[in-house]
Amino acid sequence: MDLNQTISRYISFIIIIASVIACSFSLKSYSQSVYHFVEANTPQELAKALDKAQPGDSIQLVSGVYNMSERLFINNSGTPQNKIFLIGSKSGRTILDFSVLKEDGSSQGIVLKADNWVIKGLDIRKAGDNGLQIRGSNNKVEFCSFYECADTGLQLDDAASNNYILNCDSYFNADSKLENADGFGAKMNVGSGNVFEGCRAWNNLDDGWDGYLRGTDNIKTTYKNCWAIRNGYLKNDKIAKGDGNGFKTGGSDNKSKKHNATYLNCIAIENLNDGFDHNSNRGAVKIENCLAIHNGRNFAFSEKNGLEELNVQNSFSIGNLGKFYGETLLVKGNSWQENFSGTVPNISVNDLLNSRQADGNLPKVPGLEKLFQNTTTIFLVGDSTMADYSGNYDADIDYMKTRYPLMGWGQVFQKFMISDSIQKISNIIRGDSVNVDDRARGGRSTRTFFQEGRWRGVVDDLNKDDIVIIQFGHNDASEEKPERYVSIEGYKEFLRLFVSQTREKKAIPILLTPVARNYPWIEGRLENVHGDYPAAVKEIAKEMQVALIDLNQLSMDVFSSKGKDFVTTHYFMNLPAGKYEAYPNGQNDNTHFQSEGALAVSQIIFDALKNLQPQNLN
Repeated sequence: MDLNQTISRYISFIIIIASVIACSFSLKSYSQSVYHFVEANTPQELAKALDKAQPGDSIQLVSGVYNMSERLFINNSGTPQNKIFLIGSKSGRTILDFSVLKEDGSSQGIVLKADNWVIKGLDIRKAGDNGLQIRGSNNKVEFCSFYECADTGLQLDDAASNNYILNCDSYFNADSKLENADGFGAKMNVGSGNVFEGCRAWNNLDDGWDGYLRGTDNIKTTYKNCWAIRNGYLKNDKIAKGDGNGFKTGGSDNKSKKHNATYLNCIAIENLNDGFDHNSNRGAVKIENCLAIHNGRNFAFSEKNGLEELNVQNSFSIGNLGKFYGETLLVKGNSWQENFSGTVPNISVNDLLNSRQADGNLPKVPGLEKLFQNTTTIFLVGDSTMADYSGNYDADIDYMKTRYPLMGWGQVFQKFMISDSIQKISNIIRGDSVNVDDRARGGRSTRTFFQEGRWRGVVDDLNKDDIVIIQFGHNDASEEKPERYVSIEGYKEFLRLFVSQTREKKAIPILLTPVARNYPWIEGRLENVHGDYPAAVKEIAKEMQVALIDLNQLSMDVFSSKGKDFVTTHYFMNLPAGKYEAYPNGQNDNTHFQSEGALAVSQIIFDALKNLQPQNLN
């Protein structure tokens, strides 16, 4: 053995020993934190346990009432891998009573200033301010109740981000002046990415949910299966002096801030004033599969200080409908519009206020499951050949005058998602209906789509069993345009990222090779123009076991069968002068589609979806 080999082996040995030592220390630390269990039987023991909590700790409370003498602070954070748990009793409710605290702004019950906590199974009552104020991020609060507090039951504030509030109730909250206190609040200086799911707010003095902003802007909050009931009325059902809205989407002192809010399968019923309230919010609001019943106004979105975007779909209204306005407005498929075929069930407040199920889930209400059909969203992620140029693509630009007949295939894909067609792709669709959400954008490569935050927007909106169809390549291969260009290896890395993050949300990724251009034609057949990019997609599909549609090959085959002359004039944007207002001088474009071409490509993809194998969809 020569000297170099000896040195190399010695160094390798030292590295291995160092790794083992490092692992032993990390494992010891991990073991100590994960298995540290504390039972806190008194208020004093609870305060001490919270003060000393470390990542991986679990604090277990007993059933009954803890009469608290001071507010509790949680300052120590867990980690994503080792969260800290605060858990109520499984044999009966754990009640933290803060009734001795005077009513003022420093009398919250619990102030959670830390990250990565899980709080479950607690009742927090009679605090002199918020029951629970969350100032940290990445926390989960589950199956908790907040009631009879002098301000908002649970409030997210101070840049709190990415918190998950699941199956919680907030009710009978009111201050002594009868002017304030919401059920829940993602408000003031709150951060982005917070989610409320399966929560109820009823008989709160002010609003069920309040999204008023001060000190932050352009944030996003999501509400799923949340119910706002009779807010603006007190515990004794007398009218209060508060605003009395179910869901207040936003608002700000200078009436300029954007609180982007998404409401899915939510109910606003018998709230004193508005079910879904604008309140000078300037952001984007999406309301889908929601129900508004006998509120003062079911929907209240006015022109003054109007929303940037309002999207209301597949929703129901009984009573005073109200009004809708957004600089970009999409209102379709709702009960008050023509061709609506749904049936609104007879739902009462008492039905909605029944006890929760044993696991904390909302009570079962006859008719609701049928009303809120399970909708699968198909997100389309890609470039101009996939984009929907109508509707919201260009603000303040008339599509018919400036772009028509230009169409990406995604623009017409919703046409294939009628009930009879959905049955043909039941191998991939887990829901009863399908909504196509086209996020594709012209001129984008995998890299620029990611850098501009467009991919993050898709991830934020993904739900379990949604589908993400990914088609890039045209712009990635543009070496002459360095602002777009992505090498083959970079292209593959971004595809890996898109697939991984889709799966993290328990959604289904489907990869497409780039659709063919109308060149080159060789001996009557259309050939590949995308170089090695289609092969790169296939490699990632095989490597990660992802469903694949070889759109490049399929489109070349279909276009070749039609012939060059036909697809040139019928499928691609080769237009004569004087026929279309947007193209007075005509157009010669063998990349983008007109309507017939977009429909042909959509048909190719729909047919391919029918043949995908289930093992590649999990």
